[in-house]
Amino acid sequence: MAARAAFSTTPQPASRTDKLRKLLWRGEAPGPEDPYNPEASQALKEEQRARDLAEAEAKRREELDQQLERDLEESNASVELFRNEAQQAAANTKKQRKPKRPHSRLKTRNKITKAPDAEALKEMTYVRANTIDELEEVELPEGWWDRNDRWGPESQYAGFSARAISERITDPNVLKLAVRQAVAEVVAVNALGQGEKLKEKWNVTGRAALDKALKLRIGRTENGELLVEDKESVQSDIVSALSAEASGEETGVFADVMSAEEAKEIVESLDSEWLQTPLQDPAVKFAVHKRVFQLTGQYVNDAKLLTVGTAGSFVATVVKPPKPTKVAEAIAEQELPQLRNVRVFDRRVTPIDKETMVGRWKVIKEELEKRSLPVTGHEHLPRPVQRGWITGRR
Repeated sequence: MAARAAFSTTPQPASRTDKLRKLLWRGEAPGPEDPYNPEASQALKEEQRARDLAEAEAKRREELDQQLERDLEESNASVELFRNEAQQAAANTKKQRKPKRPHSRLKTRNKITKAPDAEALKEMTYVRANTIDELEEVELPEGWWDRNDRWGPESQYAGFSARAISERITDPNVLKLAVRQAVAEVVAVNALGQGEKLKEKWNVTGRAALDKALKLRIGRTENGELLVEDKESVQSDIVSALSAEASGEETGVFADVMSAEEAKEIVESLDSEWLQTPLQDPAVKFAVHKRVFQLTGQYVNDAKLLTVGTAGSFVATVVKPPKPTKVAEAIAEQELPQLRNVRVFDRRVTPIDKETMVGRWKVIKEELEKRSLPVTGHEHLPRPVQRGWITGRR
């Protein structure tokens, strides 16, 4: 028999494993070639630990460098801040050395001067005054308190109302017309969608604005919203006159453009439907109150204003009922003495006077004298003993 060499085409297990790992990882596989070899695994762990330590050291150095940069920037900023504060303090000190005139709203024509200090007096020929007659008299500006320009415009009082409290309108008819005008103007402004104007201060208009406001008829929609029936197209004119600068012919205080008699005639010609105008909306109610106060000077406090629900109740709140006539006023007007059942005396009527009028005092006096009783006065009577009991004397 002929001898032949043994030959096998079966691949080795290790090469097959490497090829399979490369196919799974699509390249060189991580880890040791033989994961079951303990020596290879230990070497891999040592390499990973060394790599982690190197990365941690690099990260720590980077953080230290960043911290040093931040500390350096803060130090530079602090130095710059201290430098600016020092410069500002030096500038303020320099400014304080130069005296300034104190701020005052008083307007003086004379230049303000200051008394010299002790060092300046040494160089001056100063003579000390020993008596009051030797003192120098300083005269005040002539007519200082009588001049109107001694105060600035910012010190002048400018009230909201066109009338002072002592000059406010009290006539019922004039007040009703003022409320009617205020309600018409507020509803006209609100109907045009200009509710922001309700917060503004309106012009004090005159008779022309009142006549235009009386031409507007106030109504309500199905939803209960207020509207105006503008038959003569005066709504836009009324709204524009409230905020724009009115001409000299249109401006004026409300009571100065109408007398009480004329106001009474106009009130009688108006219908009473406008008195039912609801004022439930707080913005509308406040605007009406503000306008009435501006025109008439009548102010309604918050407690009473809270109870106002309609224009009629607002009129009842503003219009005060007339005070009853006093007896002294009636006597001065010579009304009481003309009545048959009224007698006027110049002193107080006592019970003795009343008995004398009916003729009984003479009989009463005789009976008192018979019984030895005092007719008038109580001087003969002893003092009350209760006072002694209270004070402890008895």
